[in-house]
Amino acid sequence: MTELIGTSFGGMRLEQEIGRGSRARVFLGRNTVRGQTAAIKVFAPAYSGDAIFQRLLSDYAMQVSSIRDAYLVAVQSAGVEQGHAYLVQDYASGGTLRSRLRQSETLLLERLTIAWQCALGLAKLHQYGLMHGDITSSNILLDSRPSPSPSTSATLAARLSDYGIALLRSTTEGDAAYIAPERWRQNQMSTSADIYAFGVVLYELCAGRVPFHTGTRMEAAQKHHSEPPPPIRMFAPDIPTSIEAIIGCCLEKDPLLRYASAELLADALSSAIGPLHPPAPKTIPTPPVLPQPVAPPPNLRVRLESATGQPLGKWQIGLADLRVGREPDNEIRLPPHDTLISRYHLRIHWDGGQIIVEDLGSGNGTVLRGQRLSPKQPASWHVGDEVHVGAYRLLLETPQPPAPPPPTIVSAPSPPIPTAQPKTHQGNRWAGWAVAALGFGALGLATAAAGTTQGLIAFVGVLLLVFAAVLLFRPVP
Repeated sequence: MTELIGTSFGGMRLEQEIGRGSRARVFLGRNTVRGQTAAIKVFAPAYSGDAIFQRLLSDYAMQVSSIRDAYLVAVQSAGVEQGHAYLVQDYASGGTLRSRLRQSETLLLERLTIAWQCALGLAKLHQYGLMHGDITSSNILLDSRPSPSPSTSATLAARLSDYGIALLRSTTEGDAAYIAPERWRQNQMSTSADIYAFGVVLYELCAGRVPFHTGTRMEAAQKHHSEPPPPIRMFAPDIPTSIEAIIGCCLEKDPLLRYASAELLADALSSAIGPLHPPAPKTIPTPPVLPQPVAPPPNLRVRLESATGQPLGKWQIGLADLRVGREPDNEIRLPPHDTLISRYHLRIHWDGGQIIVEDLGSGNGTVLRGQRLSPKQPASWHVGDEVHVGAYRLLLETPQPPAPPPPTIVSAPSPPIPTAQPKTHQGNRWAGWAVAALGFGALGLATAAAGTTQGLIAFVGVLLLVFAAVLLFRPVP
């Protein structure tokens, strides 16, 4: 197919061959009007001449062309031209993972980060209800990303390619070194078979070779079905035990003993990679101090979601900034081994009138409302707008008000019981009259014996004594 160079497929002019496999050859294509580049996969005659394959390829392209993810190579279109079936997809400048492993030495942390990125891409693919069917180190493409810091080198971003293409044919195809045992027996494709193939790639990343080297496909089927893989410490004695356990779980012969989902696999890799990341530098740059807002911020929260839509946390918008990045002092800290995230990637703050997001000069950029933000250029952020940072999504939300408490029934107070108040002043007055009456009565008795005139006085005195007795012994109300 060298004669195809210089011809056009899907509006793209083929400039050079950049790869080949058993099913197709891959060319670098360029749009002659806009100058954009793409990878053009031109299928071999055994596929191009199959009308059923042509129809399935067209349906496949329509199904997956809307998928956009940081860890998946985007498919643009498919068709048949000049008697050749072709597929147009994004171009990755860093080549394949297999060629990278053969050409240069990479640190363990970098290799495991590539594996983690691919696990996220696989989880996203499964979330769409699709299976890959042909995960190999040749179907993982690399892109060089500029470093967020002048003191560090450029980083690599990995993306899964050719997902679902192997499933367009009913036969068991693909590289025999990566095919799960159940596919050899029944050509049974499943998400678990993808996880097995991923385990072979992870083994290859750590050991520099695949578990089984075979001469024929029959020999490969027998080894995948019956033989345990060689202990990886034979080839990588310093591998962390956590990574060794992850590889063993992926390569279980029984699909039920493997990870139940690619999302769980990605989480396990993230936990294992964390301790391998170097500590943060002691000198940490600080962002410029902003003036205090003139009005309090609204009652809004920032919600963080993973690549698979899993909620990862919520942060209240306040007077202080919320920074997003890999360093420990960020308020919203993302995994330290995710090379698509810069150390200080994004700033969120309230300026007194609106919520502002500002890209801090990140290497991979920040996307708001589908548009990439210019570095150091603030942009307003509203409820309903999505902010994408690498494979993560940030959203503004209004907290739900708390449920009102149940009504409380309050009983009316009982009326006070009246108490008798002592009539102190009135009692003292009656006692005074009684004493006076006793005095006059005593005077009358004393003079009774003096004569008749005095007898009258005595009679009056007796009356006063009776009156005094009545006053003294009457009940006081």
